[in-house]
Amino acid sequence: MFIKPALSFVALAAFASFGFVACSASTDEGSEDPTAEVQDQELRKSITACSVDADCVAVPRGGCCNNGWNAAVNSHHTRAYANASKCTLSPRPMCPMYIVHDTRVAQCDTGTSQCKMFAIPIQGSWGADAAILTIADGLGNIELGCGRASIDAFTFSDPKHFTATGTHTRGTGVQPPPGMEPQPQPATFTGKIVGTKLTLVMTVGSSSTSFTFTKDRQVNLIHCL
Repeated sequence: MFIKPALSFVALAAFASFGFVACSASTDEGSEDPTAEVQDQELRKSITACSVDADCVAVPRGGCCNNGWNAAVNSHHTRAYANASKCTLSPRPMCPMYIVHDTRVAQCDTGTSQCKMFAIPIQGSWGADAAILTIADGLGNIELGCGRASIDAFTFSDPKHFTATGTHTRGTGVQPPPGMEPQPQPATFTGKIVGTKLTLVMTVGSSSTSFTFTKDRQVNLIHCL
């Protein structure tokens, strides 16, 4: 079960802006060689250097405790990041017993030319013709005029486009006999966010349904059974 800690992304950035957490001890720590220190700083800077969003990729944050958070690094330096952020503490520390679902995406901060993690404004309520989409804590629920769907996980390829998996349960229009209620079926989703518009295509088997949602649009659904 994924949970959303109360700690803000701003606070997280203050102590782990690009993943070199406290657990990851530098082999140059304590060195009095200024050249080695400069080289270490240059390595760390190059690992997250970028010019455009395509330079950046999200990877599991390094350190001693892998609790679901991601870090943004240059796509050509993922191995260097993994090596530089290894946990070197012995014995290993006790880690918090939770896993977060990090839905942020890796983008290039053009002001600093560094890869950083950014939150996508997908959370909240979205309304479409005969459908209401509610997204909270990285999970989605779709109310339909006849039926319902759920989204278990969003995967963003960039700040606008995502894919997702979940289920769809059809409505019948009549009261089914006990034990013969419609069962959830696997579903896949592809979507795009542009401003306050979210287009979504839901595919169940060989059938696809398209929706155009608007952020905070109020919709009065007329439900079938």
